[in-house]
Amino acid sequence: MYEEWNTLHLLNTIHLLKDALSREKFQEYEKAVHCSVQGIFRETRRDFESGTYRKNVENYTVANHFLWCIALCYRYGQLYQDQKMMDFCQEVMTDVCRHQLPFGTWLEGGSLVVEYAHTSLGALALFSHYSGNQNKEVYQAVLANINYLLKCYYDNFSPIGCIDTRNRYEYFNGFPYIPGAFVREPAGLQFAGKHVRGLSENPFYLLNSHQMLGFFTASYYSVPEDVLLPEKQETSSEDCVIEIDRLEHPILSYSENNCNSILIKEKGFTIPVCILTQKLYHSRWILERQNLFSIYHRDAGLIVGGGHSIADPRFSCFNVISGGKLFYMHEKAHFISAKQIVLSYGGVSCNIKIHVANKNIVTVQYQAEGLMDTQKVLVHVPVFSRYAKRISISNQADFIPEDLTYRKHKLLAGEQLEIDRNTLSMDRPFYAEYPVFAYNSYVQEQVEEFKNAFFVLHAELDDKHPCVTLTVKI
Repeated sequence: MYEEWNTLHLLNTIHLLKDALSREKFQEYEKAVHCSVQGIFRETRRDFESGTYRKNVENYTVANHFLWCIALCYRYGQLYQDQKMMDFCQEVMTDVCRHQLPFGTWLEGGSLVVEYAHTSLGALALFSHYSGNQNKEVYQAVLANINYLLKCYYDNFSPIGCIDTRNRYEYFNGFPYIPGAFVREPAGLQFAGKHVRGLSENPFYLLNSHQMLGFFTASYYSVPEDVLLPEKQETSSEDCVIEIDRLEHPILSYSENNCNSILIKEKGFTIPVCILTQKLYHSRWILERQNLFSIYHRDAGLIVGGGHSIADPRFSCFNVISGGKLFYMHEKAHFISAKQIVLSYGGVSCNIKIHVANKNIVTVQYQAEGLMDTQKVLVHVPVFSRYAKRISISNQADFIPEDLTYRKHKLLAGEQLEIDRNTLSMDRPFYAEYPVFAYNSYVQEQVEEFKNAFFVLHAELDDKHPCVTLTVKI
């Protein structure tokens, strides 16, 4: 089995330590590298020359592993003077960059995956660095990718789950790629600063896996000696709305129409909103877009939202029960304004209005329009509690989130779910349920484990009570 990441790390390592290794040991490692690279190069050439590659790249789909294979083979060709291998890699990487989405990334398996866009950046940046930044198309593609990714992370450098179709929120889960070849560019320096800030707060994160340490080391040696990386990345206090992407249904299409994913930054809050529709792929690798926004504060972290699931309507903003059917994925949507969206579930119009009252309070109004007395709408609010130290429900006994004993509590209007110092309440009676386990794309057999456990708040709407307001206080 050939593995491009390990091979690249081993390749770089043995050449860095060549003078410190015995000749026999160096040749032993070198033999393993030769064997792996020849296999990877053979498979990569076959993939590139196949009709599958061409079909995928024409639809903006490029796997991050494919890009790392190209980066590895180029580096190998460079160190062993294999010009034909280097020329092939230049041809492939140029072709890939010509098929980058206009807003700066590629699809992974047909969907937008923030962490894999980030992983692709590592291969692109190192390839450009190895080739002396002479390939202008690759260079510009890296800058475009950096600018895209800068919109996809919270202040603590954690990826935004509600715009990712495979991964949920994870504190500081971005691989440590510092694109050293690009720190002279303002966007590259800003991106590198986010890495430095995250690593300075949690240096042991590097030791979680050999991949992270290897990626960091490879990136570190690409930083120019005369550039000083910032120790801390200052968070912007400017209120703004940032556009993220312009895909449309089906997800393979790029649209010139209005943006369907945005980032609201106001009074210390970051509120990403994604209304992109998505067909059902019946694939465990692509989560169903259900939880369409999150609420994050730079001091309190993530409070509401955190990502999607599969086949569990409790993660959806709205469930419409109509005509004997349950609709939990919206068929269409549009923005009235940055803070007001209109969604359609089974033909029923549902609205979300977001209001940042001050630096401590956000309200979200959920409303269903024109309900008949035979229709019902359920509102769900996934609450992220994984890193909480204390949880209290309406002044009842405290418990810790690691306690996965199932519980469901009814709260009256105004009563609160308290998570550490943050509180959530509704202006109508609602339920608080815990734990609700989100789907894990990376395992075939689902396990009820703490890292996938969410609190979910439930409220019911009908023709007499068509709206409810959530209040979040920090």
